[in-house]
Amino acid sequence: MEASTTISIDCGLPYPFTFNPHHTALVSIDMQRDFIDEGGFGSMLG
Repeated sequence: MEASTTISIDCGLPYPFTFNPHHTALVSIDMQRDFIDEGGFGSMLG
């Protein structure tokens, strides 16, 4: 059996937390154009 690996984020807000990187995904959303710029997706919604 493989040893369990956890990462601790002590300065996390609103509270510190731990997670297993083998069961975690990082999602990055570029907010600059689609949601903020005039004519972007957010602007088109009204």
